[in-house]
Amino acid sequence: MKKGEPGIFYSLEENADWIRMMAQGYGYNITELENNGLAILLGGVEDDNPDALVANLAAEIKRTKAKRLVIDSLSAFESKYKNEMYIIARRLISLIQEHHLTAVLLFLQHRKVDLSCQGRV
Repeated sequence: MKKGEPGIFYSLEENADWIRMMAQGYGYNITELENNGLAILLGGVEDDNPDALVANLAAEIKRTKAKRLVIDSLSAFESKYKNEMYIIARRLISLIQEHHLTAVLLFLQHRKVDLSCQGRV
């Protein structure tokens, strides 16, 4: 992958200011990245359904000629579309393959962890 290739960061959970602040906190010059082809897109379960997400991404990939894609996080759809998550993921993977993208799809999973010291001395 070459530096300066266009890419898309599609957030389903955070706003653009938070994304920029976090990127800067990790040492990225977000302004430079955006000037060199990074598109930060925002969506949400309230605004987008899975069909709209795929359609919006397809249009943005074509518009930006993106080579990289990050989606943060598909788990935003889980509560509303729990039984369709496999289909949603397959449609996104097909889109990624069709456009020959390098991609990262994030899916946050919440687990309860028992931190008690039961039975320990």
